[in-house]
Amino acid sequence: MPDQTVRVAISRARRVLRVNSCVDAMLLGAATGSLAAVLDLPAITAILAAVASFSVAAVFAWRRWTNSRVAQWIESRYPGFQNILVTAQEALSGRVIHPVVSRELLAQAAERLQGVELVQPRRLLARVVLAGAAVAAAGLLIAQPPRRDAPTVFRGDSADAGGPAERDRPLLRVTVIPPAYTQRPESTLDNPVQIQALEGSLIRLRVPGAHAPVQLVEPGRQPQMFETTAEGALLDVAASTSRVFLIRHADQDRLLQLQVEHDERPVVTIERPGRDLLFGAPTGSVPLLITARDDLNVASVTLRYTHIAGSGETFTFEEGELPLRVSPDGMAVAREATGTLLLDQLKLQDGDTLVYRALARDDRPGADPVASASFLVEIGKRGEASSTGFSLPEDRDRQGLSQQMLIMKTERLHAQRGKLSADAVLEQSRLLAV
Repeated sequence: MPDQTVRVAISRARRVLRVNSCVDAMLLGAATGSLAAVLDLPAITAILAAVASFSVAAVFAWRRWTNSRVAQWIESRYPGFQNILVTAQEALSGRVIHPVVSRELLAQAAERLQGVELVQPRRLLARVVLAGAAVAAAGLLIAQPPRRDAPTVFRGDSADAGGPAERDRPLLRVTVIPPAYTQRPESTLDNPVQIQALEGSLIRLRVPGAHAPVQLVEPGRQPQMFETTAEGALLDVAASTSRVFLIRHADQDRLLQLQVEHDERPVVTIERPGRDLLFGAPTGSVPLLITARDDLNVASVTLRYTHIAGSGETFTFEEGELPLRVSPDGMAVAREATGTLLLDQLKLQDGDTLVYRALARDDRPGADPVASASFLVEIGKRGEASSTGFSLPEDRDRQGLSQQMLIMKTERLHAQRGKLSADAVLEQSRLLAV
């Protein structure tokens, strides 16, 4: 069955991606342990650093590969899916999609998965062997006895901790500057061993009063020199991915682990009425209740509709936006929006369909809006039994969402390309894909 084919393919790809991520975590752990061994840290410290790096990276990667992210990864590697697999996965995860549309999506996704080789055993085996060799090499390096002329390495997390040598070492001051759109305050730490920062933050590293050169060393990258200022050595680093730094100053070194948190997309739901409705005449009203949540701030909640008139493949479409009352004011991680569909003001006629959906945005610059599930309001004679509207049967074919609707809307957008900005064209194209 198509749904089983899609489930099995995504599950198999998720297992492979998780194994690949764990292999990458092993390589990171081996690199961290090797770096600690090169610096002549005690063996137990090198082992703990390697295990900590592996654990953090493995847990983060394991949780990251959800079914939705796996579907997005497959579509990014194989463009021929054209957003079909992502939408099919949303249907399997419980998103409200009409059965006719859902069956067609799953059938097309299953058909396109037939010609795609998602699992490559030889490549996976090669990565596992490489990771095993790296771990073995790191273990041999850690097991070597320390050199007598080993440099002094400081590992504390407080400038006042330890004895005189610990207090005399150069201070490392780390300032985390969150992205401006979050409106979060800066935070400063002295001699941290681990910091957490939101993606897009600026990490300002400062060694006050430093006279000797200071550099930042990362595995697989060229060392970066700190800039010498009146306040000491200074270097800004962008928080884009989680990684481990080595701050080297004369013969004194310090490890610093950066853990990057991602800004999640909002989640928006039409709570009321939460179902399709059928009216006998274009009169009356439909109260709306919309909820939206985000990890930082829900910037806006809007309601868009498409008025569909006609029959067969001779549809006409009129789009618009309805006003909503959104609360609370200011920044909020959760918002409620209320509104009313006034049918007599929307110029609906017998046989017409109104398709509406809610959109939510967060404050992240350039982020696309997130759309809720779409619902219908249909006007027809068979709805005369109820003047306030009743639910449509779940197995009724939604003719208003036919391919002709998408074709006409795409043609209209293509005709307006010369009048719209590139960002506006991109946003409208992504909304059509949703």
